[in-house]
Amino acid sequence: MHNIYYSGLKLALPTKSRYDVVQINNIIYLAASGNYCIAITDDGNRSNVYKPLKYFSDLLEDNFLPKIHHEYLINLRQQLKYNKIDGGLAGGR
Repeated sequence: MHNIYYSGLKLALPTKSRYDVVQINNIIYLAASGNYCIAITDDGNRSNVYKPLKYFSDLLEDNFLPKIHHEYLINLRQQLKYNKIDGGLAGGR
């Protein structure tokens, strides 16, 4: 399979009222939240996505966003910080 980071592919993230189309390499991480997930991008946008994390895990994990925990897919090409006190991820370029 090709490396989707370098191909410049975009991903449509279904939200309640629209689709947010983002370049895959601009995603910092995806976090599970029940039957949907939260997408955080490097421009500071936060989208509640109406697909479960497993959908994106099956689609992206092999080449781009490894699953580091049952709740997170992260972009290894983004700088991330993990807060040990509250357990949250933060990051960006």
